[in-house]
Amino acid sequence: MASLKIAFIVRFPNVLRASFTNTHLAYEAHQRGHHVYFMSFRHFTQYQQGTLVGRLKAPFQAAVPPASRDELISALWNRECPEITLDLSELDTVFLRNNPAFTENKVEEKLGNPALYFCRQIKDRVLVINDPDGLFQAESKLFLLRIPEAARPRTLVTRDEDEVRKFLADLKGPAILKPLKGFG
Repeated sequence: MASLKIAFIVRFPNVLRASFTNTHLAYEAHQRGHHVYFMSFRHFTQYQQGTLVGRLKAPFQAAVPPASRDELISALWNRECPEITLDLSELDTVFLRNNPAFTENKVEEKLGNPALYFCRQIKDRVLVINDPDGLFQAESKLFLLRIPEAARPRTLVTRDEDEVRKFLADLKGPAILKPLKGFG
C-alpha cells in the first residue's frame, strides 16, 4: 500500500495530549508508514488564484522522530518542531478535528470557524474526514432537535428562565443545561 499524506487540522496542536483520539490516530497512521502532519486553523493561506496552502507541523520529520505518543506530544509542543508549507490539494486525507462551535473572538462568532470554510474548498480533491458541510449544520445544538424524539432525552430550547424552571420541575430528575453554541 502506498503511503498517504494525512493532515490533522486541530485548533491548537500544542494543546493535544497523549490520550486524545487525534494523537492515537496520527501515531498509528505513522506506524503504518503514512506521512502525518498537524495544522492549526490559523495557518491557512489562500492566494488570489485559489491555491490553498497550509503551514503544517511535521513532527515525524524531526532528526529523531517521536517513538511514542508522549514523544509525539512533546514534539508538537516544541517550538523547534519541523514545519512544511504545502498546497493542501497535495494531501490525501484531512481529519477536520476541531469543535466547529468553539469561537475564539467576535469575528468567528459572526463568520464561523475558518477551518470549515477552507476545508469546503478542498473536499472535492482531498478526502476530508468530518465533512465541513455536516459540521456547519451541527454548529449549534439545535441540530440535535433533528434526532427523533424517541431517541433523545426530553429537550427544551429557550432563554426564558421561567420556562427552564418549569421544565426542570416537570422532569423530577437530573438535567443538563447547555449553551446553544460552544461547550460547557
